[in-house]
This record gives sequence, structure tokens and C-alpha cells, in this order.
Amino acid sequence: MRARQAPSPPATSANLFDDPGFPGDGVAQGVAGKGCQNVMRPRVASSVSASGSLKLWSKANCKGESKKIAGDVAGLRTIGFDNKTTSVEFG
Repeated sequence: MRARQAPSPPATSANLFDDPGFPGDGVAQGVAGKGCQNVMRPRVASSVSASGSLKLWSKANCKGESKKIAGDVAGLRTIGFDNKTTSVEFG
């Protein structure tokens, strides 16, 4: 029997990077708050850094296709969400 992992706490902020792998010299945008937040520059994120779980959405106002993530994702292409993020749901 495998031990069960505790779920990630909800994130309250995230950094969305235009390139995969969280490049230090690359272009990034931050998003924070409660509930649904539209991103300033939609459909350009290729990696996400977050301190907990959140949901990425393909359309504004947390509509369309979504992917739930927990923590950092170095390549959104690996989960089929490269250059799709338009809004983020916290909480």
C-alpha cells in the first residue's frame, strides 16, 4: 500500500513565463488575488511557478478548457497547455 500525499495548499499568486524552464532573463508576468484573475498578456505562458495548487483556463473569466496544477510546471507543453493561459483561478 502506498502512502497518500497531502494535497497542495491553494496558491495565492503565480508567475507565468513566456518560455519553458523559468528563464531568469526571460519575460514573465505575475498574477495574484482571490478567485478568478485574468492575465495581462494572455496566451503566451510556457511555464508557471506557483507555491500551491491553482487552475489555468484557456479563456477569460475562468472559462473554456482548464488544467489544475500543483506547484511549478517547467513546460506547459507537457500538459497540453502551452500558450493557452488566459485566466487563473486561485483558492
